Amino acid sequence: MNVFGKLKNRLGMILGRNINSVMRSAHIDGSQTRKE
Repeated sequence: MNVFGKLKNRLGMILGRNINSVMRSAHIDGSQTRKE
């Protein structure tokens, strides 16, 4: 159970980072298109 919890935590962190990077890139793209 402990190992499974650690794996789940690691997966959640990776997913969170990916979502944050995607939202950041989308926000940057949106601001760039708005300026143009």
